[in-house]
Amino acid sequence: MSEPPQEQPRPEAEIDTPPRGLPQPEPAAQPPVPAADSGAAPGPGAGAAPVWGAGPPAPPTPQRRRASTVHVLQVIALVVGLVGTGWISSEHFRTVWLGSERDEPVAVDGAGAATHEGLTVSLVEATDLGATPSLPGTDWQPPSGFHAWRVVLDAESTNPDLFACDVALVDGGGRHFVANLFVDSFVDGFEWTFSCGVPEPDDDVPAQQALLVLVPADAEPTAVEITSTGFSSGYIELEID
Repeated sequence: MSEPPQEQPRPEAEIDTPPRGLPQPEPAAQPPVPAADSGAAPGPGAGAAPVWGAGPPAPPTPQRRRASTVHVLQVIALVVGLVGTGWISSEHFRTVWLGSERDEPVAVDGAGAATHEGLTVSLVEATDLGATPSLPGTDWQPPSGFHAWRVVLDAESTNPDLFACDVALVDGGGRHFVANLFVDSFVDGFEWTFSCGVPEPDDDVPAQQALLVLVPADAEPTAVEITSTGFSSGYIELEID
């Protein structure tokens, strides 16, 4: 035996109605509806807003249902693609890049200069300025537990593919302290980056460039390291006397 049809929910049944025996409120007067251009009189209820719940919404068409399904599948594919790409990238760097052996530094000549891919650099100075350095043009001081170091490099370049190189102080434990990081970038007499490319005619970069380096107070730097993404391989390492 088939089950009796279930009663459909009726939103209008939730609207409060006055109790029996009380006077009913008069319906609000409706403004007249102008006649159409055809001259025919409007029918009853013409121009009135449709009543909510007067009829069930139209079911989704096959086209709308298919478009929704395609959209969901596209989102899922995008998420899976991003996750897969991130896993592949992290796995590649973990097994290949981090596991590869690092290149050896280039040779340094008897005068203390190293030449690599058109760039010749020598170390002029590497000085610990202490915890309270007197820096011209600024009142910046290193945070507690750190010292400021002054590194001066003499550079000459014939490599048009270079623009700026990274400079870092390296201590005996292999820790690297990058120049111009966490320091004031506008100290008089210091460069905000180490220019290692071919200078333009209007460049005012001096031949000897001074850089500011923030170093932990307990560190004992032993070398200055110069790297660049423009190098095909290798890097420059200059020992601190």
